Amino acid sequence: MKKTMIFATILLLAVSAFAINPPTDVAVDDLTGTVTWSEPVVSGVIIEDNFDSYTVGDYLAVVDEYWTTWSNNPGGPEDALITDVESNSPSNSVLVELNNDVVLIMENYTSGVYSIELSMFVPTGYCGYFNLQKTNVPGTEWAFQIYFQTDGVALADAGGAGALTYNFNHDEWMDLKLIVDLDTDWATYYHNGVEMIGYAYSTGCFGTSALLSFGGVNVFGGANPSGPGDTPMFYFDDVILSTAVAPTRDLTGYNVYLDDMITPVTTVGIDVFEYTYEALVNGQEYTAGVSAVYDEGESEIIEVIFVYGGNSAGNVVIATTQLNDNYPNPFNPITNIAYSIKDAGNVTIEVYNLKGQLIRTLVNEVKTTGDHTVIWDGTDNSNKSVSSGVYFYKMVSDSNIGRYTSTKKMILLK
Repeated sequence: MKKTMIFATILLLAVSAFAINPPTDVAVDDLTGTVTWSEPVVSGVIIEDNFDSYTVGDYLAVVDEYWTTWSNNPGGPEDALITDVESNSPSNSVLVELNNDVVLIMENYTSGVYSIELSMFVPTGYCGYFNLQKTNVPGTEWAFQIYFQTDGVALADAGGAGALTYNFNHDEWMDLKLIVDLDTDWATYYHNGVEMIGYAYSTGCFGTSALLSFGGVNVFGGANPSGPGDTPMFYFDDVILSTAVAPTRDLTGYNVYLDDMITPVTTVGIDVFEYTYEALVNGQEYTAGVSAVYDEGESEIIEVIFVYGGNSAGNVVIATTQLNDNYPNPFNPITNIAYSIKDAGNVTIEVYNLKGQLIRTLVNEVKTTGDHTVIWDGTDNSNKSVSSGVYFYKMVSDSNIGRYTSTKKMILLK
């Protein structure tokens, strides 16, 4: 099976808030006449770290160029260790214990929009903490700080002391994110994808700061001095610093074109990432096109030229057995898992958690040749809802010509 592809991925080092970005990774399967794409890029990654390339027991600031310690003493008592006891994206994370104090150092940004993301796991009986620094000289000014306390209460200082409190769950990975807009002096904090608070960024933690800059992230094994008398110990993983686009335009869907780049053949929603053209003629050349539609306009059309290789008009040929990416991803509460079967045989599709434990059997039956889709609604085999986090879905297909196995990752956000 051949795919004709044009990649439209853009590294946005300096992004206008008024950009109308097109879909990315536009491709056409010339045997089925199916065009696929990915959502528009709204960020350019500057630093991305999942710690999986390091050895368990390594000091973070010794092996990772982006990190140092508060006192700039890699390998010293403030440094934190790489571990595989817990991980949000297999197989490693960073263990932070009492008085460990590591800092992600970046440029001193004074303009632009930036997103900082990290995942954190706080075991029952312990607390966690991190903050944002105004400059890359630790201690100049705190821009934001949050304690995840032993009593299950998260307390954030954001534009004022104790500006935000909410309950969180121990013993599960939390996705934490701040968008810092230095152009408008505004910061927004998200927990598991849910906006929790926005505030004037320059006012810092307590409403008394002044600097309008962003230079570091501090992850510290410390406890709230006014809290319930906690012992720090937690894990963090999947740190991503990126440029970001202020959400001034809303994506509403995608236009799909064929040859005529004036009138779309269809318009689909924001959660649809493929379309199969109808009545194509074998051996004929076509031009596929896909654009992103926003509430204030349409992006450029990404065009792909392909020659249809199906047997006849409307006849879809399954060239290979294949497990596809789920969509949407991340998702809440349901996601679609599409797969293709070349030769009929028994198929199983199962969902596993990070520990390798079976959560849900979605398919276990003989499937005929063709395209298939199964839906997972975020429940286990007892029909109980599972917690947010990373899960894996595995497909095994046994037919007369052999066995096919594939595993992919998906993220449930609540």
